Parts: sequence; C-alpha cells; structure tokens
Amino acid sequence: MSNSKQIHIAIIGQKSSNSYAHLFAIIRTLREIKCLEIRIIVFTYDAYESGILNHNLIDKCYCIPSPKKNKLVFLSRLDHIVSEEIIDYIIPCYDKNFIDYIKLKPQFKKRGIRMLIPSIIQYNSFVNDFFLSSEKIQNINIPSKKLIRTKNDIHNDNYNYNYPIYVSNLFGELSIEESKEQLERQYNKLLIKKEFPVFIQETCKVANYKFLALGDGTGNTREIISVKKIQNSSTDTAWISSSENIPKIENLIRSFINKTKWFGAIEFEFEIKKSNECFLVGAKPHFPDWVYFAAKAGNNIPELFLQLLLGMHISNEKKKTFENKIHLKYSWDIIMDKQEFENFMLSSEI
Repeated sequence: MSNSKQIHIAIIGQKSSNSYAHLFAIIRTLREIKCLEIRIIVFTYDAYESGILNHNLIDKCYCIPSPKKNKLVFLSRLDHIVSEEIIDYIIPCYDKNFIDYIKLKPQFKKRGIRMLIPSIIQYNSFVNDFFLSSEKIQNINIPSKKLIRTKNDIHNDNYNYNYPIYVSNLFGELSIEESKEQLERQYNKLLIKKEFPVFIQETCKVANYKFLALGDGTGNTREIISVKKIQNSSTDTAWISSSENIPKIENLIRSFINKTKWFGAIEFEFEIKKSNECFLVGAKPHFPDWVYFAAKAGNNIPELFLQLLLGMHISNEKKKTFENKIHLKYSWDIIMDKQEFENFMLSSEI
C-alpha cells in the first residue's frame, strides 16, 4: 500500500452488454466518504461503459483486456498501469471474469494490490449453495430450480414449466419470461455470450426485496440493509425502490454470514409469498447498483468496508435508520469533446 494518506482504489467495470451502472454507483458511493482521501481509477473493457468519462467523479480511466481470454496479456497491461499508477485496492464488478480475478489474487498481491473479493473456497461454496442446490440453505428456502443444458431441455415435457419463470446465470443476469418462445430467445442470448450454466426457477412473489450485507470474515455481520422493489425493468432491475426493514430475513442472512465466515459484501434477493414464506431467488458477491441509495440514506457500506480493512476505529454510535426513503433511477448525460473521446479510444486511457 502507498505511504501517503490518500487511498488509491481501482474499480473494474462489467463484461456485459447490459450494464446497469454498478461501477458508477460504487464510484458515487466512494465519493461520499469524508473520513478518507480517495483517488478513483477505473478499469474498463469497453470505452462506452456507463459513466466512465465523468471527470468530476473519476480521476483516471484505463481500458484493459479480459483476463479470461489471455491472462498473460492482462497481466502485461496491469504491469504497465501500475508503473504509472499507485493502486492499493481493486473492486471488481460481478460478471463472468469474477472467478478469474479470484484466481489472480496472488498476482495482484505480488504487485502490492489487495482484491476486495471472497476467497476461492468461499466463492465455490457460494456457487454450490445458491445455484447448484434446490434445497434449504441454512434454513433459507430456495425455489424449485432446473438446469438448462441444451435447447432441447426447453421443449422437454418432463420439465413442466409454470410461466412466468426466472431465467438466470451465475453472473447476475436475470430475466422474467412469460412463454416458451421468450425462454428460448433468452437462452439463445446467453448462448451467444457463452454465459453458462443457465438456470430456470419458479416465481412465487407477492413482494420482492433486496438485501446488502457486509461480513468481516470472522462471522460478524457489520451491516445489513434492504430495499423493496416497486417498479422493475424488463430484466427485473428495480427502477423505483423503497427502504425497508425485515428482521426475519435479516436474521437468516446473519446466520449465513456467521456460519460461512463471509468476507466482504454480498447481495441477496428474496421473494415473499402470501403465506409469508421467504424464498431466496438470487445472490451476488458484490456491491449492487443501489449501493449509492443506501449511502445517501446514511448507510455507506463501502466506507465501512474500507475502515475495517484499514484497521480504523469504527464508531458504535447508532447509524441513521434506513427507512422512509425512496430511490428513483434516472439517466445522466455526459457531453465531451469528440477529439478527447477519440484520443481515449486510441490511447486506452484518459
């Protein structure tokens, strides 16, 4: 780590054609931190990624190759960047390169960089529990789920689909499909992007909630907050949400973190039936796109995470209650000189 008081954090964007600005949400949240001086660097796979050219929020941006395609090329690019730039921590968004970054943690450590992601053992356990299991996980209900191996499975009468259904993969893409034709279309999209395996699971919701928790690696839950999705996009992303407190589900999450000794952030998505049963429909080891909502409402979880990593004193004072707040998404236009953008495309940094 650098000797200066300034903390240098690099955030890696998403390898996805459907980015919901997770990267930008994390950046805006980090800018809310007042107790630390932070320099923000962005690593992006795509020069068109949402928000990366906002000079008011980002200090430096570099284009990088995917580590999945060629690790040596990726590490060569990383070495060039660290020869110019101090980097203390890296936060990758959750996508299909996530496992590659976990495997590359020793390489980052050699370069004096700490990756803010779970261990390979925790990640494998996470995948096995939440995606390859169809039973209860530590008293958490899991909806009925099926693995789609080939397109023939879609037309298999033995599967008995009850529409609408969720279609998802390991990397956070989730959609609701109303018919077999829509299911096949979504499967083909994931096939083209080589994002496997593909799962389908039943929908059971009366209400849909998302939770963000922070584990300290010793079994303690340092923070947990939740929102209720009010209005969703076609891919089930919340455009409007409200803050909520649901102790029943919070206790289930605290139990999970305690037993797994989870380190870092993890997002859960729950559905609640009319019978008041709670079902876990998704989980992602990341800071979600609504993390800025939580920060503005008084619960800055990335700030708390950095304080833990730096060994800083964490106040025991009661934080602002995360309730009676509404979150509405909107677009943010960025206007810049055409020549500046073309230079970025040529030099791969700005």
